[in-house]
Order: sequence, then structure tokens, then C-alpha cells
Amino acid sequence: MKIKEILKYIALALKGFISNHGFAPNNFLPAFFIPFIIFTFIVFNAQNKKQAFLYGYIFGFSHFVFGLSWITNALLIDEFTIDTFSWLIPFFYAGVGIVFGLFFAIPSLLAYFGKNSLSKVLIFTSSFTILEILRECLLTGFPWNKIGAIWSDYNYILQSASIIGTNGLTFLTILLGCFVYLIFNFQQNKKSISSLIGFTSLAVMGLMVINTITIRPIKLTDQTVKIVQPGIQQKLKWKPEEVERNFLTHLEFSKQGEKADFIIWSETAVSYDLINATTARTLATSILNENNYLITGFPHADNSGKLFNMVGLFNKSGVIATYAKSHLVPFGEYIPFKKYIPMKTITNQLTDLTPGEGLETITADGFSFSPLICYEGIFSGQVVQKNTNPNFILILTNDAWYGLSRGPYQHLVEAQLRAIEEGKPVIRAGYNGISAVIDSNGRILKSLPLNTSGIIDFKIPDRGYATIYSVTKQIPLFIFCVLLLGITFVLNIVKKSEKKK
Repeated sequence: MKIKEILKYIALALKGFISNHGFAPNNFLPAFFIPFIIFTFIVFNAQNKKQAFLYGYIFGFSHFVFGLSWITNALLIDEFTIDTFSWLIPFFYAGVGIVFGLFFAIPSLLAYFGKNSLSKVLIFTSSFTILEILRECLLTGFPWNKIGAIWSDYNYILQSASIIGTNGLTFLTILLGCFVYLIFNFQQNKKSISSLIGFTSLAVMGLMVINTITIRPIKLTDQTVKIVQPGIQQKLKWKPEEVERNFLTHLEFSKQGEKADFIIWSETAVSYDLINATTARTLATSILNENNYLITGFPHADNSGKLFNMVGLFNKSGVIATYAKSHLVPFGEYIPFKKYIPMKTITNQLTDLTPGEGLETITADGFSFSPLICYEGIFSGQVVQKNTNPNFILILTNDAWYGLSRGPYQHLVEAQLRAIEEGKPVIRAGYNGISAVIDSNGRILKSLPLNTSGIIDFKIPDRGYATIYSVTKQIPLFIFCVLLLGITFVLNIVKKSEKKK
């Protein structure tokens, strides 16, 4: 292999690394666009199929390895995770790169078959978006950091997700990143490139106008929440000598500040099974009066011994309704193919968690919410039960696993995107941050920083309106991208046959 080619691979790996700084918490758009623009010039000028695939793979490998490196913090939490899982970190990086690198490599390979600059761009953009949609379901799904999420500091642009979803925003962002390459190759196909740039510009301007109209003044209901963020480190959460103290901390915070209709604790906020542990449940509900509720996460074991990650709604008398997490985290809450992988989860459970039956809507005094637990909040279009209209989406999470990394900040952006897509406010309670009240336009109205303790007293934002995306979901975008990819390929085949004649 020539030195020039090796240097090109190194440069691509570096650009994949830099591109992640476009996401939260950096939110530096040039850090994404400049490396990506250079990437387009390299990959679209590949000399053969192998080269195109490798260029995409190396960029994607680096992009995802660095972008998901925060997950390894969970393998270094305490003595158990360090002793049991720290040796897996190099294999984790390799596995992430090998699997997720394909999401750039495959579109790069397909783009090679484009016969001009325009067809290469359309093939890459449409196939990349199709794979991003599939990333939500393949291998149980892990749709973290869709490219559209780089706009998280630009609320007017982010509003487009209410119409086209996060993946639609990804499509436009990738297309925008290819414009410099198209301009440099303008002579190849002047009319078509001009038409595409003109059409895209009009579409973006149209979305901006719609976005401006749909951003409504902040409206608050009369219902209030008190979010409790104990700020307790993960390594202390499950220690037997700390369990009671952690529980009492939640009780003390719940008594502070103003009275609230809903007191909200985070994912597995207490280590006690509040359905079976009568004393703990009595203590938890002792902070309530006759007119308010406690919502909290807790572990639960049923009569058959199955374990669940639960959300419970409690009043003064006890439990009213529960929800069991249905989309579990592989290796965190269960071991896939456990028959062939004899290991514990990183939570040190003897038994895998059991998934619940799916999305639910919980109602109290005519006020309803859609409960989600942590990981479940990153799945676009899968956060509200079909044919229901809850007042808000509730996300209970425990990002204490990931320390002061990029993960919790990016997880918060996912909550903002779900609010915009569904047109519903999101109430987010994090064990160690970032807790927040988010309105239906994705605006953070009040929050508590990562790694701090405290409470949020705030009114619940107005429910908002059903969005186009909340009705159509991914279907129109998926069909559009499949048709675009197919038509572009067919036109390339026709041109190729004409040239032969």
C-alpha cells in the first residue's frame, strides 16, 4: 500500500473523530461539516469499489468509536465492573467500529456506482438515511446521535423534526454537507445540480417558515411537578450500607420547596420493591397528602421470580398504576443469547430483567402521561402508545452510570427531539442529572446540571398539538428514500446502456 493512501486513511480516521464535536455538549457545527465535506471529496472520488468501502468504513469506524466511547464509563463504576468488565473495553471499541462503521461504509460503496457527482450524492444520502432508520430496529436498535441531532442549539431548525422527524433532518443535513462537492463538480450536470440545490434551498426555507409559525408561546398548566435529583454517585447507589440513606435523601428533598401535584423520582430511585416492601412503600407515600402523587422508578419481582424495571404511580393509599420497561438494554439489563454468553449484566444481576408488555398511558385525576425508562427515550416515533393523547411524556433515567461524559448531554437532546416530534412536553428526572422540564417545542424551561443534587419545582407545560410526524412516523421518509435510491440506480443503468450503444 502506498504511503499516500495510508496517510489518506489516517486523515479519514481523524476526521471521523473530529466530526463528533458537532454533537452535544460541544455543538460546534463546523466540527461536523468541515470533516464531512472533506470526506465527500475523498469517498466520491474513490477509484474502485474496495477503496470506496474502506474510505467509508474508516470514517464511520472512527466516528462511532469516539462517539460512543462514553459507554465504557459504565464498565469502570466500581470494583465489580472493573474486575468483571474492564478487560472488555478494547473489544467494545473494536465491536462498535466493526458494526457501526458499516453505516457509513455501505452508502459509500453504493455511491461508487453513481455515474456523476449528482447521482453519487443522491445514492449516498438516500441509502445513509435508510440505514439510519434501520438502526432503530436492527439488533434491538441503538439510534444514538443521528446526524440531525447536531442542530440541538438551533431550535428553529430542530423544529423540522415535528414534520420530517430526526431522520428527515439527518437527510437534509447530509445533503447540505454534500453541496460543496456538488458545486465543485458543477460542470458535470449543471441543470440537475442547480435544480437540486434550488429545490433543497426552497424546502429548507419552507421548513424554516413553518418552524417559525409552529413555535408557540410557552404555555403552562396549573398542574405542578417536583423533580427530585439526589445527585448520588452510581457506585454508592446499590451499596447495602447506603440504601437506606439514599432512600431518606429522596424523602428529604421531596419535602423541600413548594407543594406539587406530582413528586417525581428517577429510574430505580430506591432499591426497595415498593410493591412488595410494605414499610418502604408506607414511608414513600408518607410525603403525600390526599391530593397529590408520587411517581418513581423501582425494581420489582413478581410471584414467579421475574424481575422488572418499573415505574409506579402512588397516592396516599398506595400504588395506583405501574409500567414495566419494555425495551431493555442489551448487556445492561439482559444478556442476549445467554445460553452461549455465560456472563452477568453490568448491574450485577443474577437474573435478567423481563421486558414489559409495551407502551402505556397512565392517568390520574384526568391528567395522563406516557412513562419511559432511560433507553426507551431514544427511539423516534416509539414513545407514545397508539391512539392515546397524554398530557406529557415522562422519562425516568439514571445517567449516573456515565459520569461527566458526553452521554448524559446527548441523552437530554434525545428528550428534546421526542418533545418536538410528538408535540408534547417532556418531564425528565435523572438520578444524577440532567433533570429538566421541556415544552412541546423542545425548549428547556428549567433544568438541574449533571452531577448535582436538588429539586425542580415547575408547572407542567401545555400538551401542545399533534404534529405531522406524530401521525406519519418514519413511513413517508422511508418510502421517499427507497424510491430515490431505486430511481437513481435505474437512471444510472439506463445511461450506462446508452453509452454502450
